[in-house]
This record gives sequence, structure tokens and C-alpha cells, in this order.
Amino acid sequence: MIGREDAEALIRKTLQDERRVRHSLAVAARMETLARGSGDDAETWYLTGLLHDIDLPRTMDDPAMHGILARDMLAGLLPPESIGAIMSHDHRTGIPAATEMARALIFADVLDNLRANVGMAEIGECARNNAWDALRGRFPGKEYHIGVVEAYWKRRPGIRI
Repeated sequence: MIGREDAEALIRKTLQDERRVRHSLAVAARMETLARGSGDDAETWYLTGLLHDIDLPRTMDDPAMHGILARDMLAGLLPPESIGAIMSHDHRTGIPAATEMARALIFADVLDNLRANVGMAEIGECARNNAWDALRGRFPGKEYHIGVVEAYWKRRPGIRI
């Protein structure tokens, strides 16, 4: 399995966009936290989060391939469960999230994207008060993101948002 330093160097080289690199680092950190909270392998989950968008520059014009192309790019670097999670993290592929790691990756990815638009304080407040509809009302166009975060939070209400 690839190590953290090599994985970060790989995303920096492949993504070539500091904003996307920061997003990948944020998703990796969230995945590590989620793994620790559920007793899963934090290192594997971290690396899965870090590398989840590795194919993004090559799939921008074909989002249905985002995650699919990563399978070949990451062959031999991550375990099969990680590859499966990456392949299913974007709903446009049509590949269902069949494992807890895959569901967590979708959550971590969407949460960081939502955070950029809404802010973590507001998301956390909505989670604590179950005020998801109010959040939807204030941020039209973000219904998908809010729905994903809400559904995952309801599945794991003890997680910290």
C-alpha cells in the first residue's frame, strides 16, 4: 500500500491545483476520524480519502467516469475496498456505495464541498437541531449535498460535524 508522503506527492502532481489538494487533504482527515470512531483501519481510510479525486483532471468532461478511471491509476497502491469506495463516491457513475467505507467517503467528500459553500458552524448547528429543511431553504441548489450529509449523520448520530 502506498504511504502518506507518496500519496500526497501523487495528488499534488496529478491534481496540480492547490484548492483540490486542500479538498483531498480535508476528505482524508475526515475519513481518518470516521475510521477511528468506528474501529476501522484509519490509515487505509485516510489514504482512500486522500486519493479519491486522483482522476478528476482526466474526467472533468465525463463525470460518469470519475472514480472509474482511478481504478487503473491506483491499482496495486490501495486495497480493493478502497478502490471500490473511490469508484462509487460520485453518484454519477451509477456504482452503489456497498460498504461503510464507501458511504463514509461520499459523506466526507460532500461535507467538505458543502462546507465551502455553507460553513461548518451552520452545518453543525443544523445537525444538532435537526434543521435540515431550514438549511435547504437558505441554500437552494445544495439539496443533494445537504441530503447526503443529513442521511449519514442520521445513520451515525454520534459523529462530530
